[in-house]
Amino acid sequence: MTTTTRTVRSRSRRSTLEPATAFQLAATEYDRYLDQLQSLTADEWGRPTECRPWAVRAMATHNLGMVEMAGSLGSMV
Repeated sequence: MTTTTRTVRSRSRRSTLEPATAFQLAATEYDRYLDQLQSLTADEWGRPTECRPWAVRAMATHNLGMVEMAGSLGSMV
């Protein structure tokens, strides 16, 4: 059996959006997501998601944790 090693180079991609536009779009999407979560019934919070075995509540708290991490330079570094 032959083993090969391939070097993958990361290409940094820069957004074509102005920062103010990107922040506004993100805020709009977070608001829409919050509206969706607030509309859930108690039963819906426990339903499975496409990402099994995660239920809706687990996925929502995971997303919140990722947003908090991305919003904190110290956590992100």
